[in-house]
Amino acid sequence: LNLIEDMTLEPISRVSCLGARAWQELAMGRPARVASCLADIAIAAEQEPALLSPALDDAFNSFMFGLPGVQRPMQRLRALCQAQLDKPGTSWQIAAFAHATWLDFWHGDRAGLQVAVQAQTRLQQRLSVVPALRLNARQAEAWEAAAAGDLERAVAFERRALQALDELGVPGLTATWRRATTHNLVHFFWMARDLEAMRELWPYLSPQPSAVEWPFLNTARAQLRGQIALLEGDLAAAEAAGRFMLDRVIPLGWADEQALGDKLEAALRAIDGVRV
Repeated sequence: LNLIEDMTLEPISRVSCLGARAWQELAMGRPARVASCLADIAIAAEQEPALLSPALDDAFNSFMFGLPGVQRPMQRLRALCQAQLDKPGTSWQIAAFAHATWLDFWHGDRAGLQVAVQAQTRLQQRLSVVPALRLNARQAEAWEAAAAGDLERAVAFERRALQALDELGVPGLTATWRRATTHNLVHFFWMARDLEAMRELWPYLSPQPSAVEWPFLNTARAQLRGQIALLEGDLAAAEAAGRFMLDRVIPLGWADEQALGDKLEAALRAIDGVRV
């Protein structure tokens, strides 16, 4: 990508490289750099909307919306995509981004989220042959249900997402995404303090990630181990998992990293106090 970016490129290729760069920064654990890539795409697309695709391909998924500094460029990009909906030849990728629910989720706008999820579900039903839309729609429905406190419904939607992933018929893609997607269940079971359900996930989620899986699974494994340990009252194991996550997360450059470190350290001190 560095070599390509140094070349003299046509605008569509240059802006597409910005999209690829955003994904690379995310995958390499440098999320703070994603916002500038998205902002540059928005600037270019405001001058020429045809540059939105393929730069935004697959960006309608949840992965980037919660990163530091992305809310404003994401809002601009969604508005640009929405303006393209009535124009002939608009790609399904642009339609998907125009219906992205994750901005509403991260804003904490529950009423807006419900409306957005319903609109996204209608889009997914119209474009039911696109597996990525089906998976994204089920996950949006799951998190909307979780935000409303309906954890049973959230788990049901997430299991439907996993079913959709298993039915893709693309073993390589399923291998990359299945355990990462399953980790959503950990969040829902933790919210419900369902120790037995979390124990059942441990054998599947505990192995180290393979070469084709997302590296964040190492941190996710530690999170699950620590949560199980807390619910079991094993404070030493919970502390070890917390320290592992602290060492992993702080160097990544997430927003408010000092605050996050302070919170984790405070939690560990609280564990020490309980143990004493």
